[in-house]
Amino acid sequence: MTRSNAWGRWIAAIAMAGLSGWAIFAQQKPASADVLLGQALHQEQSEGQYEAAIATYRQVLKAPDATREQQARAQFRIGFCYEQLGNSEARKAYEEVLRTFADQAELVALARSRLALIGSAAVP
Repeated sequence: MTRSNAWGRWIAAIAMAGLSGWAIFAQQKPASADVLLGQALHQEQSEGQYEAAIATYRQVLKAPDATREQQARAQFRIGFCYEQLGNSEARKAYEEVLRTFADQAELVALARSRLALIGSAAVP
């Protein structure tokens, strides 16, 4: 192998390593709140994986780019998932929508209606 050929291979190897390093960096970029909401809805509605959906909705709540509407929607969906699981945490999740996201009228109304249904279901 000639010196220039070895040099060319060495440069190519470094270039490939650098490109794969950028690819890894790009893959580690956190998902946007919008993408996370879509993923959680899919887990919940298409796959029936309520616990996985709750975990993903919690990521939406912490996402730096999440809007208040997205956070309120995620909090409401957490309540709905808990409700589907028969978990009493549903009430707390809906109450959190009322307490934290009072400015989100549509989701507040939905949370109130779910709370009323949970309350009426508890009465024999």
